[in-house]
Amino acid sequence: MSFKEELVSKLKTSYFSLNIDEATTETHHKVLAVLVSYYSDTQQQVVVDHLESREIIKNDSQTVYDVIVDIMEKNNIPWEKLMSILMDSCAVMRGCKTGVETRIRQQKAPHLLDIDGDTCHHVHNASKSFTKPFNKFVSSLGRDIHNDVKWSPDIKDFLSQIGEILQVKYTMPPMYTSTRWLSLYDVCLDLYRVMDIYLVFYYSFIPKEHQRQYKHILQEIYRWKGVKQVAIDKLQSIQQQLRKKKLTSDGKERKARIYDKLFHQKRKLHLIVNFFNAVMPTLKEYTLMFETKEPLIHKLHDEQTRLLKKFMNCFVKPELLAGSGQQICQVDVSKSSSHLPKKIMFVGKKASSIMEKYPKSTAVIDFQQQVIEGYIACTQVLQKKMPLDNKLLAYLSSVDPVAQGSSSAMTWMLKLPQVVKNVLHGDDEMDVYDIEVRQFHVDESLPTYTENTRLDVWWASVFKKEHYPMLTRMVKAVISCFHGPQVEGSFSVMKQIMSTETAQLNVSTYSAIQSIKYPLRAVGKTAVEFFSKVDFLHEFPNPRVVKNLTKAGLEYKEEQKLAREATAKRHKQLQLSCRPLQSKAKQIEIAKLSAKRALRKYKLQKLAELAQARLAKAGKRGRDLSDDTVTNAAKRSKTY
Repeated sequence: MSFKEELVSKLKTSYFSLNIDEATTETHHKVLAVLVSYYSDTQQQVVVDHLESREIIKNDSQTVYDVIVDIMEKNNIPWEKLMSILMDSCAVMRGCKTGVETRIRQQKAPHLLDIDGDTCHHVHNASKSFTKPFNKFVSSLGRDIHNDVKWSPDIKDFLSQIGEILQVKYTMPPMYTSTRWLSLYDVCLDLYRVMDIYLVFYYSFIPKEHQRQYKHILQEIYRWKGVKQVAIDKLQSIQQQLRKKKLTSDGKERKARIYDKLFHQKRKLHLIVNFFNAVMPTLKEYTLMFETKEPLIHKLHDEQTRLLKKFMNCFVKPELLAGSGQQICQVDVSKSSSHLPKKIMFVGKKASSIMEKYPKSTAVIDFQQQVIEGYIACTQVLQKKMPLDNKLLAYLSSVDPVAQGSSSAMTWMLKLPQVVKNVLHGDDEMDVYDIEVRQFHVDESLPTYTENTRLDVWWASVFKKEHYPMLTRMVKAVISCFHGPQVEGSFSVMKQIMSTETAQLNVSTYSAIQSIKYPLRAVGKTAVEFFSKVDFLHEFPNPRVVKNLTKAGLEYKEEQKLAREATAKRHKQLQLSCRPLQSKAKQIEIAKLSAKRALRKYKLQKLAELAQARLAKAGKRGRDLSDDTVTNAAKRSKTY
């Protein structure tokens, strides 16, 4: 069997979950990717695999729904085994009336679990709200520096030389992208690390009448870094070369914006960069945790509560954060009575020291107001989007091995069949499950659990005992649920495969490549290792490879045949001629041939005009030679 056939056969007997998203390739194809997660008895852990990728023309709920239904029913995958679907929280995917998830729950899988949308996207959107009051001050600076360096090898070389003297390794600055999770935090970290390099470099472009005003900044850098006079002379030589550099009007404007923020608005820049570097790791930590591939559905509810409490603790009075996650969501953070005093709001040690040193500065006063607005905006998004009232996520935390032996965990585990309705059937199985849960929480023979142990690996050792058949079935089903957008990783691979250099590659071929890459990645082997042979010269080819290659060739021919039949049927309906369409290469060849013919005709015309001019100039002598002249001109034209 092929990798795809093996996967489908496993999904027919295993409980599984889907992760779905849509992206556009560099060649302008809309691709809907479908990943699947299930517990593998052979590998004894949860496996994430690529089910299929399809090209779609229109990204609406009906189209996406039809594609998913076609994938499921074409492969005869039972809907009863589907546990959950993780998607974006947009109206197309999770709209309460006509969203894809709503359609599937109403028409195909009424038991479908509601694990809410992708919380990593929620945190990313909250971070954008957090930085909005600062009016893109840092993001625009990062974009200008990136564009300034991107296409200039000489600038990169100068920056590297400056970094070598200042003993700071210079690397290409990261590009701020609004769609890339918390990319502004990466920009701020890099900007803070190489700030001294940029100050020395862009000092060269400050007008001479203002350079003396900021010269002390460079002197402080040299003294702090212990730069000797020989190295300072080298830096001044680099600055002189940069002053002589010819710049375009756009380059001059861009550098003016950069040195304005680095020098004229230095205090404001340091306040914002240090503030972001102090606060945004809380958000980054959450997204990094749930981008991992190991199952973490059991930690989702607790980590969401912890994130919200930790973030609100930066500016909200602690007595308002003593309740549960649902109670914290009810706190009105827009009221000033809920806030801590400005002096003790968390802004980071470096930003706080600047504020204490210049308390009456306009930059500090504006910064304090922006901090409050950013905190409020981010918290309101988290309160609204984080599913802290989702009972399912709370119940799923009971499968955490750390909670074994807890009465609250046992209560939640007993309630799982109330929300997970497609795993246990009948009162008899319910009763057995109830007894097994109670026995599980007092079982002292269970294996030891450590923080470095994967959830599914620990449960695999429990499954081997075969003491809890109903509990085993329930746990295998629920730990298959996606906790983060792992489909985003497939899009990163898609950018490498479906690029402008491979414009002829279709989506079905890309889907086949992914269907091979994911299983190989799951077993930790390359294709060479997976199909390795002891004696390459004398051993017969792997029958599985030969069979799959033959089948792939037959399927490709069948696809071509169906495509031709569909095209012929469409032409017949539209009463079009059956003449085949010209390829792009053929059209270019015809255009070149036409250009050659036009050039030949033009040269013949010019030769004829030249012959007529000579005849007119010759006068009487031309009358005697007219026939011969025209004939000779025509003969010469044949040489072109």
